[in-house]
This record gives sequence, C-alpha cells and structure tokens, in this order.
Amino acid sequence: MFRSYSNKITKFQTKNLLENDKSTLTTNEWTLISNISNCYNEYSGLHVCQIYLNQQTNLPIKMRFKSLSIIEILQRLMNCSQTLYEKNQDFRNLSNEDRSLLVSNTCGYISSLSTTFITKQIGIMDSSTYYETLEFISSKQATQMTKYISPRIHPDILVIKIFLSIVSFSTTSMTMYSHLSTTTTTNLSNIRQIVEIQNRYIEILWKYLIYKYDYQRAIESICDLLRCCFALHEGLIIANDVQWYSDSVTNLVQQTESNLNIVE
Repeated sequence: MFRSYSNKITKFQTKNLLENDKSTLTTNEWTLISNISNCYNEYSGLHVCQIYLNQQTNLPIKMRFKSLSIIEILQRLMNCSQTLYEKNQDFRNLSNEDRSLLVSNTCGYISSLSTTFITKQIGIMDSSTYYETLEFISSKQATQMTKYISPRIHPDILVIKIFLSIVSFSTTSMTMYSHLSTTTTTNLSNIRQIVEIQNRYIEILWKYLIYKYDYQRAIESICDLLRCCFALHEGLIIANDVQWYSDSVTNLVQQTESNLNIVE
C-alpha cells in the first residue's frame, strides 16, 4: 500500500552533474544550487517521516493515523523547515529586521509546502485514513486544498529545495501569512537586495529545469509551482482558524528567529 521514499528521491550530487554539464548554468550557479541543497538535506524530515510511517503500518488498522500522532508528526516536519533559513548564507547576510520580517511572512508557506512534499514522497498521502484524520483535526476545506496541492508538487527534490528558497525571500504582499504579518513590505530595510537574491534563485530554477527536462516540462513545472503557491495561500487562510496549526506556525517563527539570533 505504501512505498519507500528511497527509490523516489535521488541524492543531488553537484560533481556528477558538472561532469556532463550541457546546461547554461555557470560554475558559481552550480555551487549555489549545491549550497541550497545542503540547507535541506540533513534535516529535511524524510527519515523522521519514514520512521513514523513504519510505526503506523505496524499498528492494527483501527489504531493508525490517530489525531494526536498526526499533529505531532506534522509539527515535527514543520520544525525541520527552520534550516532553510538558518543554513542559507544569503538569508543570514540580511539585517536582523529583514530576516525577522521574512521569517514571519513566509514561514507558514515554507513549513506547509515542505511538509506536504515530504508526506507525499514517503507515501502517507496514499492512505485514505490519513485524510480522514486530517479533515477531523483541521477542516474539510483545508483537506481538499491539500489534495489539490499534492499532485502538483514537483517530484524532483532539488526543484522543491530551490523553490522553497525562492519563497523564503518573497516580498510580495499577496503571499504573506496574514496571521503573523503585522507590517508591510515597505518596512524592509533593503528590499532591493532581497529581490536580487530572489531573482537569482528564480533564474537558477529555470535553468535547472531546462537542463534536467525540456522547455515544455519546464513551463509545466513553473505553472504547477505557481498553482501550488496560490492554493497554499488559500489553504493557509483556512488553516489560520485551526488552533494547533496556528500555534505551531507562531512557535516555529519564534524558534527560527531565536536560532538566527534575531534580537528585538
């Protein structure tokens, strides 16, 4: 019924790609891709999620995917997304003020998207019982949004890593997590620097998609990623009314800021 993620996700190796590189990516851009990849490797939550799935499949059917266990694993996976901020040198080079604003405004998106990707890759989303429990602990609308987003998430983990990095530098007010965000993007002290970083990551994502696939698939991938973002925005508005989720994002923001040594 379930599948192991080990056969679906190939570890990204910059050296191997460079040996046969026919892309338009420069050596510096490959290095940046490698750095982005390393922000997510060790703490991505894939191993944690696989252990959880194994534990659940060893239980009697009626005991699997209970509310408390689902909430706990989702919170653990959400917490894994902290390293996308903490280990990204471009992010750490920003001022405390800008880092704090970006974390507050994008953390809900980063944690939710990365968690959905992991649960899909591991195979948890193959279970109807999982969705039944998810609807019970959240809402029917939030669960429907998760079902909509899941098939549109790119299966290439490197594409997701780059895309998550792009979102982490998002300055577009329409993609803000309104429950946490109390200020506008005009309060960013160096918005030009942030936009330049984001644009560089977007260019790298496009070049990588062209290199790895083809022009048509690259277009389709970008469209699906954008659809994910729009759906995720709607989903977060719905999830804002779910107390455990709202509290989890708030705690995640506070913990990430603490780990980044952001002082009020």
